[in-house]
Amino acid sequence: MNNKLQGKDLINIGIFTAIYFIVIFAAASIGFIPIFIPLISVIVPIYNAQNNIVRCVESIRRQTYENLEILLLNDGSKDVSYPVCEMLSKADARIVLIDKENSGVSATRNLGMRMARGKYLQFVDADDTLEPFATELLVQRAEDN
Repeated sequence: MNNKLQGKDLINIGIFTAIYFIVIFAAASIGFIPIFIPLISVIVPIYNAQNNIVRCVESIRRQTYENLEILLLNDGSKDVSYPVCEMLSKADARIVLIDKENSGVSATRNLGMRMARGKYLQFVDADDTLEPFATELLVQRAEDN
């Protein structure tokens, strides 16, 4: 029995590999993320953050790592944070908006952890701005270990 790969076998492997990557890239281009790319839950507690929340959420939306669920937890804000978050949630299906009575940042983060579906959690304060590669770097480090 001959276990060596022949020229036609290498061509078939090359064609299969090319088709595989075309399918993966096509799926990603229509918003389908393959199951082997972990979902990251980004938890953002919000309290009276009307001046910062758009910049914060836009920095999350623009991450190079796109398989995210963005949990915006409005902790009983007295300003217009909630309507701003409603507007943001309409712009991106990855955003989940939760409106709740004020209970403090720790209880709000805990609620976010209970609602999160991701393999990993990322906590972002409403006045934070993330560099575009921040989440990707965290996932790489987590997956390497």
